[in-house]
Amino acid sequence: AKYVGGVYASQADSARVVTRAHDMFQEATEQGSQPLTFNVLTKWVHEAGLHGHDPEHVKVLFEQFDGDKNGSLDWDEFLAMIRKIVDDHFLISGHETVHG
Repeated sequence: AKYVGGVYASQADSARVVTRAHDMFQEATEQGSQPLTFNVLTKWVHEAGLHGHDPEHVKVLFEQFDGDKNGSLDWDEFLAMIRKIVDDHFLISGHETVHG
């Protein structure tokens, strides 16, 4: 791995993904004022203009990472899902623009 700015590139990429995921979570949940349900997530994905995702795959992932099966993702569940998505190169790379 390439060493850049005091961290390995993969660590920097990971930190960028966490930062972007946090921004996404805050935006989708309106700064934590609403739970991140599947409907809220799909509405936010659509409004954010994220393309190239299969809604059925998103639903499967949502259900897989809703660990407590309460119908919404908390921050830890959401971050685990985003890491899975990034690993699969499915929805985000960590370079998307988040409105804020």
